[in-house]
Amino acid sequence: MSSHLKMTQNFIHPFIFLTLFLFLSVFGHISYRSDWELVKVDFRQSFPRQCTESDYESWQLTDLQGEKCIMGQERTFRKRKDTAFCIKGKSYISALTNKSCQCTEKDFNCDYGFERSHTEGERCFADFWHDPDSPPEDCHLGQNYESSTGYRKVISNICDGGLNKQQSTKQHSCPLLPPKGLQVGIKGQMLAVAPGDDITFIVHQEQGDTSSTKYQVDLGDGVRAIYQNLTVTDEPIQHRYENPGVYKVTVKAENMAGHDEATMYIQVTGQPPSNHLFLFFPFQVIVKNHEVNLTAIVLPTEANMTLTYDFLTQPTLTLRNSLLTRFPDTGEVSVTVQASNGRSMVQDTRTVRVYDNFQVVPLSFSRNLDRFNPNIPEWRDDIGQVVTKILAKITGVPQESLVTVVKPGLPTTADLYVLPLDSKPAKRSITTAPSYENTKSHSPWLRTEDAYPPLFFRKLPGSRNVYAQMHNEKEQEMTSPVNHSEDTQHIIQGEEFIDDDLDSQTLGNAGGSPAFRSLIRTTTNHCY
Repeated sequence: MSSHLKMTQNFIHPFIFLTLFLFLSVFGHISYRSDWELVKVDFRQSFPRQCTESDYESWQLTDLQGEKCIMGQERTFRKRKDTAFCIKGKSYISALTNKSCQCTEKDFNCDYGFERSHTEGERCFADFWHDPDSPPEDCHLGQNYESSTGYRKVISNICDGGLNKQQSTKQHSCPLLPPKGLQVGIKGQMLAVAPGDDITFIVHQEQGDTSSTKYQVDLGDGVRAIYQNLTVTDEPIQHRYENPGVYKVTVKAENMAGHDEATMYIQVTGQPPSNHLFLFFPFQVIVKNHEVNLTAIVLPTEANMTLTYDFLTQPTLTLRNSLLTRFPDTGEVSVTVQASNGRSMVQDTRTVRVYDNFQVVPLSFSRNLDRFNPNIPEWRDDIGQVVTKILAKITGVPQESLVTVVKPGLPTTADLYVLPLDSKPAKRSITTAPSYENTKSHSPWLRTEDAYPPLFFRKLPGSRNVYAQMHNEKEQEMTSPVNHSEDTQHIIQGEEFIDDDLDSQTLGNAGGSPAFRSLIRTTTNHCY
């Protein structure tokens, strides 16, 4: 081996098998920049034979003071003599005899709640907070228990006979203990259930007597019951709530020694709010870095849901149904809201378009439309799509550049968003003005000053209305969730009806129908 081989403790390979292999492996290197080297040391020539009984001698284990009894036993081992150079082999057994010894003072420690006094002969005394005569937690009426003497045998000590310092001469009868630590819960840990669901209440008592304790249970809906040995037999309390509401469940445990009480609240909701969560934007198209209010509409309103808004970076958890935020970048942003309680979760996702600037044209409708407005999100979305398609078709403006958003509430109003195109100037001005063509009848018409051709509305016969086909569904829409596919079908039929009856006349002509002239009215436009 090279004399320049350097070794440190971190690189010593700890495989020393002197009983079997007689090899020692060492890692080292000549310098810190050189490769590692492995050195094996072979001791086989130093240990040429297997050990025999004459190569061993007995050895008794003692402590530093020479005491042979350690942890309650005396142990004798055998070891190889210093002059015997032999291999022990696989069958080597070092322990010869184990013998327990009698217990003495040093085999005991102070019991729980006691500590040793170094001024009074190493005796164990009760701490100020501990009552040695107090019954244990599992002590039941009619049973006996022994109070602690203040000593207990050291753990794993196997001494036998001799001194017994934990032997107590004080016998006590278990007293009647008051109930303590009473708890009531629901199996599955549900705090919100539906009417008619099977509920299993679980009652647990940490301390006190249970055999002679009565448990008065009030389920909050007029159902009351009294149980005996409720926590001993683990008898479940099963119940069903028929009506929605918040119910207070009370369990009172009482015996001759005292009482304890536990209370919990359970919410019984209606059917799961599936298809009853709507994410509402006041504007489906917004300006970059402008504050916008996102609103989640949960039906029924008493559902007590926790809302999570997920968009941009991190989800936002809130108990409010609205959230003020800003969108710093342009483009389409997907916004997802989740509403959840203890038993269900619903979700709605909407897409908002963010622009640097755009034009907004407020729209108003005739009061005839208010009679068919159920004021629900699906109806507003469908009407907005119909208006957008009609305006795009009769004006020639690309449909992707127009967005009509019908606002909630009455009277029915809407905003027409005119979005910038990539191939057109970003800013466009859309105005409204009356048109006269040698007639006394006035009609509004839309035109763009720098981007689009004039927008003309063509007549709609006054005896028919685009929304008339929705009249029969009004009552159903007001009382139940709207079937989106059915509404869309009605809207499409109405749109086709308009297309069939439109002619080439503008509203400014004398033959124009006043019914459609009053259907959509535009007011002052806004630029963003």
